[in-house]
Amino acid sequence: MVECMQELVFTKTHLVVQSTRFLFVSLDEVTTINCQRLIVVHMYVVEDWKHIHILLTLKQVLFGAIANNLTKVIVGSMLQYGGLFETNLVSKLISFGANGALFCPLNQSCCSNVLQVVASIQD
Repeated sequence: MVECMQELVFTKTHLVVQSTRFLFVSLDEVTTINCQRLIVVHMYVVEDWKHIHILLTLKQVLFGAIANNLTKVIVGSMLQYGGLFETNLVSKLISFGANGALFCPLNQSCCSNVLQVVASIQD
């Protein structure tokens, strides 16, 4: 039952994301009650002049919070859970933001790393 619901959510998410012209990706850090640090990847789109919030994934960064690892999680989430292809990502992504203590020391390098990966897809 849960798998069917998850598949339905993924299908709906993919349809919404593929039909939108532009998207905004936002990251936030959460800490669980057992002190695990997780990142939440959100995507925002506008459909029929309505703002739609999509929760893509909640991921634990297993190999340390360095810019390259965060970039893999972020770009991978947009492609896998957002239903995007690399060419769609390049043409639709208009904004990217990050918030949380996990990103503070890495914010500039992580954000620039993500944007460099997206820019390299276009080349």
